[in-house]
Amino acid sequence: MPASEDDIRTIVRATLTEIGVDHSDPLETQADFAWLRKSRRGSEEAARWIRRTAVVAFVGAVIYWGWRAFVAAITGGPVQ
Repeated sequence: MPASEDDIRTIVRATLTEIGVDHSDPLETQADFAWLRKSRRGSEEAARWIRRTAVVAFVGAVIYWGWRAFVAAITGGPVQ
């Protein structure tokens, strides 16, 4: 026997209430979810920039130490 539309509404509202979503004001709930989405996207963007910075720093360090080793090999001594 399929559930009626009223039964489905009751179940959905009970579920939303259990997870802490206020279903009495749908526009406010939408605004809350939009803020959460914006916050998540901002965090993901910050994480991307941190990864990029780490990669660039690592590559820069490898190039620097490679250059120092190259100069030391050419001059026959340590680089001051």
